[in-house]
Amino acid sequence: MSAFVYRCPNMGKLVQGWTAEDPYESEADEYQPVRCIACMRVHMVNPNTGKVLGADDASSDQPLVSK
Repeated sequence: MSAFVYRCPNMGKLVQGWTAEDPYESEADEYQPVRCIACMRVHMVNPNTGKVLGADDASSDQPLVSK
């Protein structure tokens, strides 16, 4: 299980997510549904970049992925 970090678009907080696959072995533009522990909603997150679909680009410009 691999961990990654993304910013919750609803709360603006950094949140840790997990994926069963190694995010660096998957496709670069692959988004996965993640249950957010900050707002309890589901977000579509790219584990490689930490970007969230539908999030404001200004809040998700920072690289959040920790290797």
